[in-house]
Amino acid sequence: MKKILFTIIYPFWFFLAKTWFGNMIMIPIILAPIPLLIYLIFPSLMMTTGEQAEGIGVGAGILTLLCSPLTGMMFGIIGDKLEINYKKWNY
Repeated sequence: MKKILFTIIYPFWFFLAKTWFGNMIMIPIILAPIPLLIYLIFPSLMMTTGEQAEGIGVGAGILTLLCSPLTGMMFGIIGDKLEINYKKWNY
């Protein structure tokens, strides 16, 4: 089961981590989790309009930019673990 799952995940991860185009695709992937979490946890915030919505948008943008290095590091750690398992299993 591990090898089947690894066969599916690793090629995508290799594309995203090792190619120029994959790195360009990772930019929105790294920026997306915080706004997505805000939308899932507080859906009523996304329904506001007017000046309140502007303040919420600015706050979400600042929070996203502050957390993007942590999100990038998380993806880097996952990639390192995948690469280590790839070599460990002689796959």
